[in-house]
Amino acid sequence: MKAIVLGIEKSEGTYEGIAYSNYIIYTQKDITNGVGIKTERNKVKSRILSDYLTTRGLQVSNLKGKEININYDRYGNVESLG
Repeated sequence: MKAIVLGIEKSEGTYEGIAYSNYIIYTQKDITNGVGIKTERNKVKSRILSDYLTTRGLQVSNLKGKEININYDRYGNVESLG
């Protein structure tokens, strides 16, 4: 799914004793069966975002306003960014 990045938020902590580090990427995309803009909240593991940024020579602060392609696994989790 192609989408435009509106904002990024870091989320880290522990859950049941296991440390986690994620980013929440807020995106917008056009509504296909209506009028206006749809916003979405996408939880992305830090490793996935880091791989994406490294291959493109970007930093988190450079993503706002960029178009990214979000790929999901069969369970609806973000699998990769392109």
